[in-house]
Amino acid sequence: MEKLRALDLPEIRLCIARYLNIYDQVQCLQVCKAWHQTFAPFVWTEAMIVGNPAGEFLRGPSPEAIERHRDLVVHLRFEDHFDKCYALHYPKLQALWLHTTEGSACNLFRQAHHPTAVIAANPSLVDIALVKVEMPSGAHFWTAVGELPLLETMVMGMVSIADKTAVHAFWQACQKLEKLFMASVSMSGGGFDFDRLNFPRLETLALKRLVGVDVAEQLWMIVQCPFLKELCWEVEMKGINVFWEDYPSRFPNGAWPNLKSLQLGHNIQDSDVALALGGVWQAEELTLLGVYFGPLASKAIHRHFSTLRMVDLGVCFHADSSTMLQILVSCPLLEEFYAPVIFADDIVDAGPWACLSLVHLAVEIVFFDGEEDLQPQVFDRLSPLSRLRVLCPGGPPPFDEESRRIPLDFRLQSGLGVLSNLKGLRVLNFGATQQHLGEEEVRWMLTHWEALRVVAAVTLARVGSNGSGVNVSRMQAIFGIGDLTG
Repeated sequence: MEKLRALDLPEIRLCIARYLNIYDQVQCLQVCKAWHQTFAPFVWTEAMIVGNPAGEFLRGPSPEAIERHRDLVVHLRFEDHFDKCYALHYPKLQALWLHTTEGSACNLFRQAHHPTAVIAANPSLVDIALVKVEMPSGAHFWTAVGELPLLETMVMGMVSIADKTAVHAFWQACQKLEKLFMASVSMSGGGFDFDRLNFPRLETLALKRLVGVDVAEQLWMIVQCPFLKELCWEVEMKGINVFWEDYPSRFPNGAWPNLKSLQLGHNIQDSDVALALGGVWQAEELTLLGVYFGPLASKAIHRHFSTLRMVDLGVCFHADSSTMLQILVSCPLLEEFYAPVIFADDIVDAGPWACLSLVHLAVEIVFFDGEEDLQPQVFDRLSPLSRLRVLCPGGPPPFDEESRRIPLDFRLQSGLGVLSNLKGLRVLNFGATQQHLGEEEVRWMLTHWEALRVVAAVTLARVGSNGSGVNVSRMQAIFGIGDLTG
């Protein structure tokens, strides 16, 4: 009786296949018929056909190979090349990616048999991605997309939709989506009346730098998505000073009861940020990029204090220290916080921080001349944050020597020792602030912060190794310096 080996069992081969890269999987295909049967589904899950800048076939599976294995293809990608021989029915196809690279002369829709045929032949499609693609005129392609019964997600980047008929068909197709991502998308043919549409299934929406759809139209489209959970909206700066001016009544308080994640940018005024925050019931994630976060926005954010888990105000204008500190004092669920600056005297004057679940803290802590005695008190505020994994107390480089600010001083004499319970700290980044740690501080960090992996932007004294009990190679890796022996 022939002895059975472990690799003769399909279950063992399947387990191995999951841990191999595509090149090793291809090698395994060639061992024998049994191995081919095991590894073929992994190799053919994704098929990519790539062309050269002229649009001619460059690499990828041949049409004959695609024909033989099309029942295994789940993800299909065309980059700078498409041929009618690929317009097949793929029984398991879920994702289609159409991509034109920079400098390519290829137009995937130039041929008579363009990718519309793949759409029409594969009703199983769930996800479609279009990147740097010049879309054809007319409604044919978007009508085919709109007829896909299982479509959930569409991603579009640097795409041009040519005429009004195509634009209308596009928005019609979007009504069935659950996720829509649009970045640098250009639409021609005039405005579109979103009163005629609604997007009842849309839960995730990203609109970034749309051309041909003005701010008011974008807003009204967003309002037509009552079940949004995630919204990312970045608008063009032109005309932003009259942002929503004509549409205050169309933005009712609590427009999106399910919205948990909100990202806004750029150059949006304080009053408009406040309106947006008022349109959300209770946000969990808030990212504001290059917006004006003034007194109105500061007041509007209060309603979200009990639910916020992530707040990123790192590149906001007019975000004052007291408001930033109020978030730390008032948000018990906060896990990530990014802010421009907090002044040490505000930290000392405020009460204890409520954010004891904080994992990532990135905010420049600034002292003024004569406030050196506040250093230990600031460390005392940080000491209860036992779950902290990433701490970035530094800021950007100063404009000149006169604008240089006094940072939190990570030396034992200033109060570093009270942070011994930050045992899970992995990253300490001082940004552009100046820190001069001596041997004593380095050894203290390595002893008390066993999880520490990176310390960035720090000037160290030379450190010896004899009798210290500290692993010098670990010290070198963490602090990013060479010879530590004096």
